[in-house]
Amino acid sequence: VEQIIRAFQCTLHRDTSRMSVVWKYFKINEDNPWIADCKLCSAKLSRGGTKISSYNTSNLIKHLKLKHKSEHGEFTAIGSSSSTQQPTLQQTFARREKLLRDHPRAVQITEALTQFIILDDQPLSIVENMGFHRFPNVLEPKYDIPSRHYITDIILPKIHDMVKKHINIMLQKDIKAISFTTDIWNSSVSPLSLISLTAQWIDGKFSLHQIMLHATRFEGSHTGQAIANILEEMLQTWAIPKSSVHVVVQDSAKNIIKRYKDRFFCNSDTSREAKEMLVLELQNIFEETIESEQHEEPASKRPHRDQPGTSLDRVFSEIAGEGSSISESSAPKAATIQLEAYLGEITVPPSENPLKYWAVHK
Repeated sequence: VEQIIRAFQCTLHRDTSRMSVVWKYFKINEDNPWIADCKLCSAKLSRGGTKISSYNTSNLIKHLKLKHKSEHGEFTAIGSSSSTQQPTLQQTFARREKLLRDHPRAVQITEALTQFIILDDQPLSIVENMGFHRFPNVLEPKYDIPSRHYITDIILPKIHDMVKKHINIMLQKDIKAISFTTDIWNSSVSPLSLISLTAQWIDGKFSLHQIMLHATRFEGSHTGQAIANILEEMLQTWAIPKSSVHVVVQDSAKNIIKRYKDRFFCNSDTSREAKEMLVLELQNIFEETIESEQHEEPASKRPHRDQPGTSLDRVFSEIAGEGSSISESSAPKAATIQLEAYLGEITVPPSENPLKYWAVHK
């Protein structure tokens, strides 16, 4: 039904356009609407009958051809122009022909489609859904929706390279310190592990930037050395100097802890600076602890562990406090002792059973 209506509207528009040119030389008779008066010679001509359905312009065109040759030539020139001419078969097929992949309009739509998939975390299979196909067909019927394989193999690599180039430009700017976070995910349905590296920094305009630089497949054992190697490769890929690494945040897995102990404290290039920074941080913690203790209630007002009604937690806190009191002057020494104790701890290899390990290495 809709196609019939559209065809009728097109025909009506085409006939009306052509008729408007003819009526440049004629006008409808005031007394008889089925009669047309010639504006050039005042001749009265039939419009094809007395019923509206029988009206046509054949007699009018014939009159122009016989009596007014110059006006008929003008009418013919206008009538054969592209604005009133019926489209050819070739033109009809051209209107239905799909846009080529490299057509500027097709490239623009494909880029917008890919950005929609990326930014909204849409599955690539969305381009195969029937309902989705109807949407772009309304916006641009000549656009041929690409397959998921075309997006995966052709479009995504181009966007990846473009974004990577942009991030490289950002990282090469004057950034004094970059903080990183890293983590490892293990799949519960397949033997697949991923390790990530995310960078955060503040630029010269105090705008915060957060970009995931890597989400890479992690093959092999998750040992501290293996993690150290792969993170080192990630930093080298982006040409990030060690001096720009401000802090790295990770989970508390033993292999992660070992990776940073070996990387920063046991490495001759970084051990001195790392120890100084950690001692300073521990010293600040001790000083804050001392300051907070000075604002606590006097010991005479605290409940004694021998008094009835004292909670078990308060008793243990009092016992621990008696042997761990640190003065402000001894804070640096205490920090150094804590650091040496940390570096002297043995890290149990991930492949070992902790209970069996400590049973052997008492």
